[in-house]
Amino acid sequence: MIWQYSVAGMLTLLAAVLHAIAGERTNIQHLLATDMLLTEKIELRATWHFGSIGLAFAGIGLLAVGITDQPAVGPWTGYAVAITLGSFALVWIICTVISDRRLLLRVPQWILLLAIALLGWWGAATP
Repeated sequence: MIWQYSVAGMLTLLAAVLHAIAGERTNIQHLLATDMLLTEKIELRATWHFGSIGLAFAGIGLLAVGITDQPAVGPWTGYAVAITLGSFALVWIICTVISDRRLLLRVPQWILLLAIALLGWWGAATP
């Protein structure tokens, strides 16, 4: 078992569930209540859930590789997920700092994304 992948996979699956359910109840429902055009609401809602789906599949992949201890595609699974989620964290940090850096710890999703990225990288680098 590659514990770093297993933990990263579980955290990513948790993030996917939180993103889909909590995000729909908070962010998306507020968005739907605005006077924004319906087409824009649909695009933003769909894009939101693209993120949920991406997190879910990344979590499944990491967990599968972590449990089997036989990565079918070598360490590139971990590196690919680490680079992707690390990039998500970086974008989150940049957008928050540009908007209002004081909110960095009030919207801390980047911390979870960064932790998953580091675990994925560590798992990939472990011989």
